[in-house]
Amino acid sequence: MTTKERILQYIDYKGISQYDFSKKTGLSNGFLKAGSNVTSENLKLISTTFVDLNLDWVITGEGEMIRPVKDPLLPYLLSGDGQMPSVKDEFFLYYLNEEMIKALQKIVATQEELIQALNEQIKLLKA
Repeated sequence: MTTKERILQYIDYKGISQYDFSKKTGLSNGFLKAGSNVTSENLKLISTTFVDLNLDWVITGEGEMIRPVKDPLLPYLLSGDGQMPSVKDEFFLYYLNEEMIKALQKIVATQEELIQALNEQIKLLKA
């Protein structure tokens, strides 16, 4: 499978059109149809637009198509198609802040529950 075929597979997986992909990345509409190779500049545009796409997989075919999420807030930052929303949009910034606060509150609540459970275990061990 070629690099372009893997990109097409990702586009299909995400359920977006090739036109939307081209529009979001800024690549030409015929980028995936043309005979030219995928350049490092093309990959840079793709990776900064679709942050969940694993470039190692795109280039080599090895590993998973979707990068593992290491940052617990990443799902809150991504739109449904895996694209980073524009930070120029004031409404997005407000929404992002609200979503980040909710995510952080969930993390704090989970940590507080864990602390409480550990404190109870400590009490039992002391008894």
